[in-house]
Amino acid sequence: MSVSAGDSDNKEISVVCPDGGKLGINITVNVKVNDAGGTASANGIEIVTSAPGAGGVDKATENAGNASSEGCTKSADAGSTAEIKENSNPDSKQDDPEKAGTESGSGQDSSEEAISDEAEVKERKKRDLIATVTVLLLLAVLVFASVRFRMWRAYSYVPDQGTAAAADQSVTAGEEVSEMPAAPEEEPEKEIYTVTDDGLILFGTYEQDGDTSDGAEPIEWIVLDDTEDGLLLISRYVLDCIPYHDGFDEMTWETSSLRKWLNNDFYKSAFDHDQMEAVNSVFLMNTDNEFWKSGGGNVTRDRIFCLSYSDILDYFTFDTYYEEDMQGFSEELMAEPTQYAIDRFVYSYEVTQDDYDKWLSIQGYDPDCIGRVTCWWWLRSPGYDSYSASAVQNLGGAGAMYNSFAGNDTIGVRPALYLRK
Repeated sequence: MSVSAGDSDNKEISVVCPDGGKLGINITVNVKVNDAGGTASANGIEIVTSAPGAGGVDKATENAGNASSEGCTKSADAGSTAEIKENSNPDSKQDDPEKAGTESGSGQDSSEEAISDEAEVKERKKRDLIATVTVLLLLAVLVFASVRFRMWRAYSYVPDQGTAAAADQSVTAGEEVSEMPAAPEEEPEKEIYTVTDDGLILFGTYEQDGDTSDGAEPIEWIVLDDTEDGLLLISRYVLDCIPYHDGFDEMTWETSSLRKWLNNDFYKSAFDHDQMEAVNSVFLMNTDNEFWKSGGGNVTRDRIFCLSYSDILDYFTFDTYYEEDMQGFSEELMAEPTQYAIDRFVYSYEVTQDDYDKWLSIQGYDPDCIGRVTCWWWLRSPGYDSYSASAVQNLGGAGAMYNSFAGNDTIGVRPALYLRK
């Protein structure tokens, strides 16, 4: 094998194979040539040369297995030449900084491009997801609107007379015709109560005529006041006959059995659900009996209750009142029991002419009171002790002297309440 080199920086190396073939490789490398010999490497090819006249051995070896000076054949790129660029700079073996920087920058650019591509892919996926959800929502809205439209068409469809006649003619004998469903009627708003021409309020029902076969009758209420808590009402008639308290123990309005009956039995039986909600729950002051010094008890919270002695002083006109005795007479306080209350053994009394002449005329009552059937009815205020309660007498007397033993079962009840406006 022989090696020939020119004087230029690009060196041509000719490798002659033993069989007379010639392998030529064109390469450009930076080589360092010493006086005694040199070594150059390029693309995996190592070339060892001897200095001129030194008797060295020329050897060319391709590390990548492309070619070798021994055993090579003419088939390996015959006739090609290898060019070697000789650099006179002894430091020519070091890497080119500019080239390294360029390669480093190129790598960084590639990394940034990869990150940018990944972010773009995520953003595109996000946009695709939003678009998909939006389309699904629109489809749901369209389906819902379509169903509602079909329902509206089904309920609102009314055939004209010609269409209806044609449909009747097209039906053969013996066939059944399915009727078009009628449009649902809106229920009118239910009235909680009504007001009569004479200013009474009809609200709730309770047995009054004594004939249970025809059901309960509407309760008539008198409006006493218009307050923040609602309309203060009291029943026009004495509705039932209930003792103030069943036991023989000390009690107040708070612990009385009458309070329990009014807020449970009567409340639930006299009103339906909507009417029950229209009855306001209020706090009640239970003052002491100033004449007898008996205690009225704690403040209570009730829906249905009896008026107090203070209430009748505020809301009823007394024809005669005696300050020193803390009592008086009022025709407005006279109350008639229902037949049901009479059947329940309330003590009733018919006003006579003699009553009027000897007593009621002196109090200033109107003669129209003659013939009225009246009875006693409970107040929630205490009586002369903790075993009694105040009441209104059948002739309209009220005050210190008008009270009774709490277990008296012949005194009637006129419920009172605050009605929501």
